[in-house]
Amino acid sequence: MESGNNTGARNDDGYVGLYQMGEQALAEAGYYRPDGTAKNDWRGSWTGKDGVRNMADFLSRPSVQAQAVTAYSAAQWSQIKNLNLDGYLGRTVGGVLITPSGLLAGAHLVGVGGLRRFLSSGGTASVRDGNGTSITTYLSVLGGFDVSAVTGMSGGPSTGSATPAPETMIGITPSTHAPLAPSTAFASGAGIGLGAVRALVLQTLAVGLLLWTAWVSLMQYIGWRRERLSLMQVQTHIVKATVLMMLVLFVALA
Repeated sequence: MESGNNTGARNDDGYVGLYQMGEQALAEAGYYRPDGTAKNDWRGSWTGKDGVRNMADFLSRPSVQAQAVTAYSAAQWSQIKNLNLDGYLGRTVGGVLITPSGLLAGAHLVGVGGLRRFLSSGGTASVRDGNGTSITTYLSVLGGFDVSAVTGMSGGPSTGSATPAPETMIGITPSTHAPLAPSTAFASGAGIGLGAVRALVLQTLAVGLLLWTAWVSLMQYIGWRRERLSLMQVQTHIVKATVLMMLVLFVALA
């Protein structure tokens, strides 16, 4: 729906493929190691899962894209269940009947944090993605589809009811509350990924180090003007401060 069925689609925000997945989504699915920034700049590295070692590999293999979005949806469903958002199934929130596929679609659009904000508000919160698309659109248009292979629950388009799917029918055991990884749990609760937090910390550290280096340089200059330090001493101290700053940044970014 988002890609126009184009396997090689890539929008202005860096989301790619049939299902318009970003760095964080592919990391959740096990295909990608993000670079720590909040942007989909694709400067991280690929894990090699299913033979995908670069963007070209991923975009040229629609079957792998389907596997990736299924794995991502399974991770999202674990978050949804751990936050007890599946308790809204079968209820009408904001004029929309809540179904398993609707929950997954809403989480895909605005993240599990945005989904929780909408549901907990009783449907009064205006939750939209970066393009202004409302979560209610995804909850309604994409509600009622069979996603039992991911959720272990049936939810037909006629009723949207959520009942345990028989093992003999879908060949899997109904899903349970699987433990979340710390990064996933943090993203679910805070509505922001650890990568974005790390990027903010690194930016703050970089600014602090630059200000400290500038202050050291200023003090050395003042010492030289007052003839307390020789020009050689000033240069040596400034070089040491610069090297120390670069070393700390290198260790932090490693």
